[in-house]
Amino acid sequence: MNFSIIGSSLISEKHIEAAIANDFIPYSISSSLNSKTAKKLSEEYKFQKYYKNSYDLIDDDQYDLLIIACKVDQTTEYLNFVKNKDKQILVEKPVSYNPSEINKIIMAGSFPKIHVGFNRRFYKTINELKRVLDNLSGYSLIVNYPELSKNSSDLSNRIASNGVHLFDIINYLCGEYSLKLIFKDSKNKHYAYELKSEKFNGVFNLFSNSPTNMSISIYDQNKLYELKPIEIFTIYEDFEIIEPTKELNLRQYKPIMLKNIIKIHKILSQAFMSRLIL
Repeated sequence: MNFSIIGSSLISEKHIEAAIANDFIPYSISSSLNSKTAKKLSEEYKFQKYYKNSYDLIDDDQYDLLIIACKVDQTTEYLNFVKNKDKQILVEKPVSYNPSEINKIIMAGSFPKIHVGFNRRFYKTINELKRVLDNLSGYSLIVNYPELSKNSSDLSNRIASNGVHLFDIINYLCGEYSLKLIFKDSKNKHYAYELKSEKFNGVFNLFSNSPTNMSISIYDQNKLYELKPIEIFTIYEDFEIIEPTKELNLRQYKPIMLKNIIKIHKILSQAFMSRLIL
């Protein structure tokens, strides 16, 4: 099966590597006009064709899979152009910074063949936690999401680019949920949201420029299940009490670790790509 790709960034190259690792054959590539990077990738990965115009690439029907990994402001234009073709489409996130543009595509009925690159849900650590949560209900959930930002506009774009992974992970782990703003500190760019569903209640904290890791913590009776960061999954049960001493007059409660899994993927989109059904 052949694949074509629009885009020549570092992320594009990761998608190319993942597609080839899953036995897709490079067919065509395009990027911005006179892109030296696209020409280099075309030669390095032995694409059969190189297009200067991405619409010409889309019109060439010799591919089975189209990967769109270009600038965000161009993505929906290409999706609208290709949506009536009988092709599988993998889109790098975010699809758009404008929700109305995404809704138009969904309402057009083309979404069953459009796959968005939320690859982190295939991490081993995420699925270890999912196996636990599939058998739980009535638990508490706390999510901490730190994000680097220069200003409010920059923060919004970074959430759309990076934070969407976290929202997708929560949806994958816990099912559908509602999100309600309960605290807002615009000056320090700290926001808190109530998370709620039939299975859990929780809080989602968004911090700007905070010195902490992205984390998901699940509290169920005497156990704590934690992704911190999401590549590390730890289970704690009960705790050890450390009594005060002469040196430190403080009683401490140390969680007892039952399990710890660390998994970092070399090719992030390979697991995602392997699940595409053509």
